Amino acid sequence: MRINENIVRQWLGYGSVSVESAGGSASNKEGSKVLLLPLVKLKDIEHILGPYLTEYQFTSSFTSVPKKAMNRYIFRSWYIVVPLVMVSIVFFKVWGLLSLIILALVTFWGVLKYKDAGWSLDDHQLSLRYRSMVRTTVFIRKNKIQSLEMRESYFQRRKDLATLEAFVKVGFGGAGGRVIDMDRMDVRKVYTWFSREAEKRD
Repeated sequence: MRINENIVRQWLGYGSVSVESAGGSASNKEGSKVLLLPLVKLKDIEHILGPYLTEYQFTSSFTSVPKKAMNRYIFRSWYIVVPLVMVSIVFFKVWGLLSLIILALVTFWGVLKYKDAGWSLDDHQLSLRYRSMVRTTVFIRKNKIQSLEMRESYFQRRKDLATLEAFVKVGFGGAGGRVIDMDRMDVRKVYTWFSREAEKRD
């Protein structure tokens, strides 16, 4: 189950809901992805879909990534923009200062991505929230997770952070979600939760 919200819809409290499930065919690889509600008030999703999708918990309570991760979200948004801003100021002088507006916007976007990132866990479901161009919330049933990955870069290890990525088989492709810079202990908690299910399958 996936909820997508662009920035305008998010501020207005609206989003779109789609379901991704195994069942696509070779002739219709997208047949496993179904848009259920193209535009719906977020607070109404559970009321509308709850009676039919009783196995899902439409949680609105997420554990945020730690505060120490915010600088990393901002820094990633600066990769390309900061060099361009510096070049603009050097070559265009006063007019180049206008590029600082772009720097402010991408910094705001980095903070927004940090604020949107989070996760939630119960006995049978993993929920992940993250932002690229739109804010995405995925609800994944435990027995549908094909694999779970925990990754750590050198700089993440220095701050006890890690990236969690869940994969779900969907037809002939794949789906899932990823939250960057979670607290390492939180990632291990999710990994332990999933490992118990994997042991049952074995």
